[in-house]
Amino acid sequence: MYSVFDKNEFLRFSSTKTDFLVLGGTGLLGSEFVNELSKSHSVAATFHEVQPFKVGRVNWHKLNGIDLVSINELIYLLRPKVIINCIALTDVDKCELYPKLAADLNHLLPQTLAKICSELGIYLIHISTDHYDSSLRIPRKEQDVVFGINQYGITKMQGENSILDLNVSALILRTNFFSYSLLRSNSFLNWIVNNLEKDQMIKGFTDIEFSPISIAELISCTFALQEMRISGIVNVSSNKSISKYDFISLVAKAFNFEANLIEPSVSDEVKGRVRRPTYMSLDNERLSSIMHRKMISLDSMIDQVSDGYFNRRSNKK
Repeated sequence: MYSVFDKNEFLRFSSTKTDFLVLGGTGLLGSEFVNELSKSHSVAATFHEVQPFKVGRVNWHKLNGIDLVSINELIYLLRPKVIINCIALTDVDKCELYPKLAADLNHLLPQTLAKICSELGIYLIHISTDHYDSSLRIPRKEQDVVFGINQYGITKMQGENSILDLNVSALILRTNFFSYSLLRSNSFLNWIVNNLEKDQMIKGFTDIEFSPISIAELISCTFALQEMRISGIVNVSSNKSISKYDFISLVAKAFNFEANLIEPSVSDEVKGRVRRPTYMSLDNERLSSIMHRKMISLDSMIDQVSDGYFNRRSNKK
């Protein structure tokens, strides 16, 4: 059992020196937020199972995302100006096996954050997902009707709705991001590169479309949106709706891998797989309007990631 939270006790010792609190600071996205923010801001970040890395001056706190009492305590203690929530249970199959854990992390945690941030005047940025279904087979806008078709999508949608109901100032980012990480090996891009490096055949789904964005571009957009204190839902995506197969092919070209290692496939061929949406592409017109610019091309994003990959490899030699 977790202890009962007494906010009055923590208000006596609260600090206002923290600019940003990144929840989930050692994940693929959270670690990049921490790295960039710590260059010019006072940053606190949380970790759970994955140990934190040494970068800048970061105030690290070990925290379990389901321990809502400790989360309240930490927020009241730090009183950050901005909270970026990167905590979620994103493993689609694991969400089906552990629906309560999915609800705790994807719904109840955002709900709690929405309440406390509204109460304390903290700007909340919540990282959501594109993992929703709809009747549309065109890139969907923020106001289009979407719904979850598995526990991951259902609980993420519940988290979004709770934030919209409880905190009119919060920002919800619907997105699907990619990056190659030396610290995290379980990302989609890492899986592609690591297999193609070994000349191993991989399958790419031709029937699943999305509009992915590089983490570098996602972070750049997030910083711009938070400077303007934009609220509501914003789609942060590339301009291109692309199949998983075609995305893998672009990666292979940029990373100088053999295209014949990629085999076209359809998602139904994977037996026992939890049902997933087949069309997740987002319309980023609102984002472009807010920022007064178009996104750089998906090809350019992939090229930037591959340049970083080759630079790191050359530095190791």
